[in-house]
Amino acid sequence: MKIALVSPMILPVPSVRGGAVEMLTTYLIDENEKKHKLDIDLYTIYDKKIDINKYKNTKIIQIKRNNAEKLFQKCINLKNRMLKKKPKYNILYNKVVKLLKNKTYDKIIIENNMFMYNLICNNVNTELIYHMHNDFNNWDKTKENYKNIAQTASKILVVSNYLKNRVNSVKNTNKVEVLYNAVDNELYNEKNIINLRKKYNINNNDIVIGYSGRITKEKGILELIKAIKKIKTIKNIKLLIIGSQWYGELKQDKYMEEIQMEMKDIKNRIVFTGYISQENMPSMYNAVDVLVVPSLCEEAFGCVAIEAMAMGKPVIVAKSGALSEIVKENFGYIIEKDSNFVDNMAKAIKKIVDNDDLRKKYGENAKKEFENNINYHKEEYYENFYNYIKN
Repeated sequence: MKIALVSPMILPVPSVRGGAVEMLTTYLIDENEKKHKLDIDLYTIYDKKIDINKYKNTKIIQIKRNNAEKLFQKCINLKNRMLKKKPKYNILYNKVVKLLKNKTYDKIIIENNMFMYNLICNNVNTELIYHMHNDFNNWDKTKENYKNIAQTASKILVVSNYLKNRVNSVKNTNKVEVLYNAVDNELYNEKNIINLRKKYNINNNDIVIGYSGRITKEKGILELIKAIKKIKTIKNIKLLIIGSQWYGELKQDKYMEEIQMEMKDIKNRIVFTGYISQENMPSMYNAVDVLVVPSLCEEAFGCVAIEAMAMGKPVIVAKSGALSEIVKENFGYIIEKDSNFVDNMAKAIKKIVDNDDLRKKYGENAKKEFENNINYHKEEYYENFYNYIKN
């Protein structure tokens, strides 16, 4: 089967600069090298780090825009804003559509970009499949855009039952299938870890609470810091914050200033790592004793939870979207996002920090859950993807 796989065109694929969707797409093309069930043309934004010769069964088509094109796009969008026109004009998207028009595919799969899907749908006469990774929560992932997808796509892949219910509440259709996200189970292995505690000035007797993800308001880092501050009886707690605002170095912004103000009394107990590449993440998880996912937004999936589970770590999560679909009570806690959210989070952290045996048991149960649920493994992710799109 000859397919076009269209990335979101935000970060490059293969995932040389991070990104959850980009990493999952990389798993697909990596596994396809081993099993070769598909001939793939992959459309991605250009990046000098991409090795186009690495893949035999995937042709990587990189889309560039020069400075003049960037300026033209900026002017068009400025004009559209003044005229209150939507959607945004994107020259990269138009270049992808132009290329797709001149090629023949059995199917085109669009990864997590509703605007891109609708642009392709209006210009290309090929069977389309939409792969949705996010809830209706930003400029192009709107309920209105989804309605057209529900009418025209042959299939819609979503990453959780939570998201399936969300999209069917907008427009009920029998086209929706759940394709759970996965992690590289070969990478998330104790053989691939190094001890990073010394690097981050963490003592062996410290209990480390970990957070992994973007540092943005909707992810709840400020609330996590407030919860840590409420645990006054345990002095050897440290908070390891893994990530940055947007897949790069930490930057000073208004939200970061709020965080720094809140943490000033306990700043010696908080460590910021900045962006960490995927190959180093198993070692980061190994450095923590429990992972907390305090999301205020509704998470469509929550890959960090299964990454922690793969490394045998207990997980405390907000009752947010699909997180309560992933985390079970025998290896973690699910916290209601009510007016007592911070207090309840502090109590859950204290319970697991206070009890070494419970922490060990929960960690073992988390590892078993990951090992037994093969849908979380990248090999099965490829097989499930293939089985959904072949029919």
